[in-house]
Amino acid sequence: MKKLVSALGLVMVGTAAFAQGVPVTCSTPLTALSTSTTGWTIAGPVGPVTRTTPPPTTPPTTGYAAAVSATPLNEPPPADGSDSGYRWDPAASWISINNTGASNTGSPHYFYFKQTINLDASVDPSTFSLTYDTQTDDQLWSVYVNDVQVQAPPSPTTPIYAGFGPADGTNYRHTEKHAITVASGWQPGANTIVFAVNDFGGNTGFASNATNMVVNCTTAAPDNFPVVNTTTQTTPSVIDNDTVGGAAVVLGTNATLVPGTAPAGMTMNPDGTITVPAGTAPGSYRFPYSLCPLPASTPPNCVAGEATVVVSAAAVAVPVNDWRALGALALLVTVVSGWRLRRRPN
Repeated sequence: MKKLVSALGLVMVGTAAFAQGVPVTCSTPLTALSTSTTGWTIAGPVGPVTRTTPPPTTPPTTGYAAAVSATPLNEPPPADGSDSGYRWDPAASWISINNTGASNTGSPHYFYFKQTINLDASVDPSTFSLTYDTQTDDQLWSVYVNDVQVQAPPSPTTPIYAGFGPADGTNYRHTEKHAITVASGWQPGANTIVFAVNDFGGNTGFASNATNMVVNCTTAAPDNFPVVNTTTQTTPSVIDNDTVGGAAVVLGTNATLVPGTAPAGMTMNPDGTITVPAGTAPGSYRFPYSLCPLPASTPPNCVAGEATVVVSAAAVAVPVNDWRALGALALLVTVVSGWRLRRRPN
């Protein structure tokens, strides 16, 4: 019989956390995606089924409740030394439907473990992927992204892997962790990932620790352009310091440029340069824009950028005649000062 020990308490998750999910940017730590973090929910038991019943092609969309954290029992190694017993990475928690992990179904049922992941607008979903080390009780049968099955069982009667079973042919124990890479089905904004686990009855659970994330980001770095208002000026391009997936921006090839509201009669040209009319009043002007990677996605995953144009007036030149007058005045002051010094009494 399967056992769980040392209940660690609830993983407290609020409604807002469910809706928003884990925000993922280019710098999100992998630990934010493990089962040690808040945001995991569980639906089930769903069934009864058999031990070889494949899951549906779509997961449940309702009936999820907050996950509960516990620790699976570390079984002793078998007598023949063929297995060292289950040891889980402390970075991930074993999660289940209650603080004992008991499913109390008495027969095989499915449980669905879900996390919501919110991809930032800068993240390219078409190249995004996550790799997890996972462990299940009992069998992992399917992985879904946004309710679409992205990893299916290798055959109708064979799970992706058996997380609990007779590892040495006699004694049931938790098997070692298994790497699962999810590289398709992602979209801009909110995403759900669901792991379908067939539990044979007794206790159930799941643990996951993200070990690798492939993320290509679009960046729109801030710009600062000083110009003088004596004549019409054209700035460098706002895209010169921007990137798409780590590569330089090539408009029309890997990105499109969408100018925002133009300040003070300025124009953002198709190449990203900004034309500033002559006579623009001195001051600091913000010119927003959006950079959208290609191929375009639905909904678009554009990132916001902004250029600051600092306009100054031309320096006032002193006429030559004025300089001559100043020189004559300086000479007169020098002569008078010298005369006074010579007449100073001892």
